Amino acid sequence: TMTQKWQELINSGEIAEDQVIGVSFEELKYVQTYAKKRGLTFPIYADTGMVFMRNYGVAEFPLAVVVGKAGDVKMYTFDARVSFDADELKKQMAD
Repeated sequence: TMTQKWQELINSGEIAEDQVIGVSFEELKYVQTYAKKRGLTFPIYADTGMVFMRNYGVAEFPLAVVVGKAGDVKMYTFDARVSFDADELKKQMAD
C-alpha cells in the first residue's frame, strides 16, 4: 500500500519521519487501529469532515503529494503501485 511504501522509506532512513503526513477520511479510532497494525510511525490525520479534500480539490485517493519547502506541489500520484525514489523525493522536497 501507499502507506507501507512511505513507512519503508522512513525505516530505511531515506526520508525523515517528520516529512510524511497522512490524511484519512476515516474516524480517528479506525486511523489509529490501521496505523498500529501496520507499524506506521508518521502522523495520520482523521479528516472526517473531508476539509483537506475539499480545500485542495482532491477527488480521488489514495493520493501521494510531494510538497517543496516553498509549499508548492512538486509531484503527485493517485496510483499506489508507483514506486518512490528516495533521492528524487529529497531533491523535490528541498526545492
